[in-house]
Amino acid sequence: MSAVAMMPLPPDDGDSDGGVRNPHRVALKEGVQLATCLGVWAIFLFLVFYFLL
Repeated sequence: MSAVAMMPLPPDDGDSDGGVRNPHRVALKEGVQLATCLGVWAIFLFLVFYFLL
């Protein structure tokens, strides 16, 4: 199970201005979601290894 599948997707409001999507805003939101996902996994793995070792 991938970490991206576990995270809820934010509502996509990129096409609220007449159907024209802003690629910078979409890329920014995807980057923030990826960074949050990686941060959660990093903390989780750190805690697992910290308590196991």
